[in-house]
Amino acid sequence: MEILPIHNDLVFKLLFSRDPEILLDLLNSFPDFKGRRKIKKLKILNPILLPSKKNYKNTILDIQAESIRGEKFLIEMQSSPQQG
Repeated sequence: MEILPIHNDLVFKLLFSRDPEILLDLLNSFPDFKGRRKIKKLKILNPILLPSKKNYKNTILDIQAESIRGEKFLIEMQSSPQQG
């Protein structure tokens, strides 16, 4: 039996969309989301963004988040190394 990795888009959505509180706890465990940057609210998204230029990759946007101080930002999971 083959086990799919957690960074597989389908696995990620199935695992975390059923209980977003688990995802919230996971994200808030990262150093970037400590203190005033702690995430208070998130929403799991599913839009596919087409590339703006030929030979660029498609992007699947995963999470819309808001910090406790009201900052809104997007979190995208990468399954392979990316420049930038």
